[in-house]
Parts: sequence; C-alpha cells; structure tokens
Amino acid sequence: MNDALDAEVIEILRATKNKIEAVKRIRERTGCGLREAKDRADRLWIEAGFPPPAVSDRSLLLILFLAAVVGALYAAWRARS
Repeated sequence: MNDALDAEVIEILRATKNKIEAVKRIRERTGCGLREAKDRADRLWIEAGFPPPAVSDRSLLLILFLAAVVGALYAAWRARS
C-alpha cells in the first residue's frame, strides 16, 4: 500500500465526500482495476471517519424475496420426497 496515496485520497474524501473522485485518483496513480480501486476507496472512506455504506432498501427487498423463493422451492422439494 502507498501511504502517501492513501493520505491524498482521504484528503479528497474529506473535502468532497465523493468516492468516484477517490476511485479515479487511485486508478490514475496505481493503474489498478475498477474493483480494486473501489475496495480501496471504500476502506479509506471508513478510515476517513465516514460511516460504512448501508444496504439500500431495494437490495434488502431483493434479498428477502430471494430467500422466500428459495424457501418455497425447498418446501416444494421436501413435499415431493
């Protein structure tokens, strides 16, 4: 890890609260992929004192729906056995 880059990105995050700018800076300076840069920006976001990203309502509804579908399929499978 590059401590100077991490400090620079934390400064960007505190000044702008913009993770996209942080990801861009990480990618420019390191040449890493989007996923790696986003993971690093997320880690630095928390180190900068911001709360971790919350699960959106839409994501939670999708998870609950999929759990219900899997449960129904399992129950139907058990009933046939």
